[in-house]
Amino acid sequence: KVIRFEKSVGISRARNAGITKSKGKILLFLDGHMSFKNDLLIKFQKQFNENPNIQGICGSYKSRTNNDWNTLRDIRRKVIFGKNNKARLISLDNFTTFSSAVGALYKKSVVNVGNFPDGFNDSAGEDTLMQIKLHNKGTKLLYTPTINVFHDAHIGKGDLLFNKLVKEVRATANILIAGEKNSLTIPYLNYFLSFPLLLIVFSALYLIYRNPLFLLLLAIDLSNYVLRLSPIIFLRNESIKNR
Repeated sequence: KVIRFEKSVGISRARNAGITKSKGKILLFLDGHMSFKNDLLIKFQKQFNENPNIQGICGSYKSRTNNDWNTLRDIRRKVIFGKNNKARLISLDNFTTFSSAVGALYKKSVVNVGNFPDGFNDSAGEDTLMQIKLHNKGTKLLYTPTINVFHDAHIGKGDLLFNKLVKEVRATANILIAGEKNSLTIPYLNYFLSFPLLLIVFSALYLIYRNPLFLLLLAIDLSNYVLRLSPIIFLRNESIKNR
C-alpha cells in the first residue's frame, strides 16, 4: 500500500504513518535511492532467525557510481562508522549508527519508544535518536555485511563537504538536546566524542571561554578521530588501484 501526502511532511512523519498502517511484525526501512536484488527480504529473515535476541538488523550499502567523492563517502562509512566486512553487535557500549537506509526492526520495539521523533529540523538525526532510545531500554541491534545494497544517488564535493556537514551539525544538536530532555544515556565516548564535527565545536568553545575542559575534550576527540580516520588514505589508494 502506498501512502501519499499532499505536501512533504518530513522523514519521521512519513515513516510513522507507515508504521501505523503496517500489519506485520517486522518493519523494513529503505531510502528511496537504494537498489537491491530480489533476495533482500530472504536475507533479513535469515538474520532474524539466526539472531533471536536481536531486535533490529541493518546492512551495508555502497555507491553505484564510481567517482572520487562517492569513493570517499564509502570509505568514510567503513572507517568512521564501522560499516565494513565484519558483523558487529550495536549497543551503547559498542555504538555505531543503525542504518535506516537499509534496516529492519521489530515493530513492537519501535512502538515501545514512541516511533521516530517528530519535529526535528530537516529531519536530521531522527533515526539515531530513536536508536539511542532503543539502547536505553536494553535493545541490541546488529550490523551485518551479508545484507548489501547499492546507493544510486550521485554525490559531489558540495554535498559531502557542505550539505552533509550542515545536516550532521543539526543532527548532533537535535540528539544532544533531546537526550538531555528525555534523560537518556548518550554514547559520548563511542559516538559523539569521536565525531569529527565536535572538533570545530570544542575549538570554538575553548577560544571563547578559555576553559581547559574544552581543551581536554578537543584533545580526546582529535586523537580518537585521527586514529579512526588514518586508514582512509590507504583504502582510497587501494580503491583507485582496483578500478
